[in-house]
Amino acid sequence: MIRGMTSELPPHALSPWLPTLRCPQTGECLSLSDDSTLAALNDAMGRGIIKNELGDLSSRKLDAALINESLTFLYPIRCGIPILLHGEAIHTHQIDTNNASRPNVSADGTIRDSSQAG
Repeated sequence: MIRGMTSELPPHALSPWLPTLRCPQTGECLSLSDDSTLAALNDAMGRGIIKNELGDLSSRKLDAALINESLTFLYPIRCGIPILLHGEAIHTHQIDTNNASRPNVSADGTIRDSSQAG
């Protein structure tokens, strides 16, 4: 964290920028990942089974992440900053979707928590 900075930016602070952010892998729009996907990702990271595209093990718990429209790549958000580097991408096939539901995508492309109806 930068000296003098008292807290990290909340993920919703990215909302004005989301329409302009694109997945470096696919060029698709990005949305904030839902809570269940993030929980499954953090669980898998805790078990030491998540590697980023560079092949490095990812073990640092994430408070937020961005996911592309096709739900294939996640990008970490660290200190409120999305890390949109090809090598930092995490392929979602590594996440146990049996223990967490897939993200629920609304008609406008935003990812909703799976507990929300409609």
